[in-house]
Amino acid sequence: YQPEVVLGTGDSSKENLVVYRDGNDFVVKSSGKNITGLEVYDVSGRLMITSKPNQKETRIDASAFINGVYVLKINQEGIVVTKKVIK
Repeated sequence: YQPEVVLGTGDSSKENLVVYRDGNDFVVKSSGKNITGLEVYDVSGRLMITSKPNQKETRIDASAFINGVYVLKINQEGIVVTKKVIK
């Protein structure tokens, strides 16, 4: 125990990647690096779509997908992030 030690990181990590649904589309926006690769998986692990948009915003047409949870594997110039989205 040290009485005057702050229990925090001091750094605030800002989320630079946002994933949301807009109508029948999944939208992926990055405020930092370009999105160089994108893969969409269903809950059973099947690969549904692969794309290489190489831009800061991309839309995925999900009108053919059934309702459920999907996992997006997003590559930003070597940094891989996974996000979930519900249709």
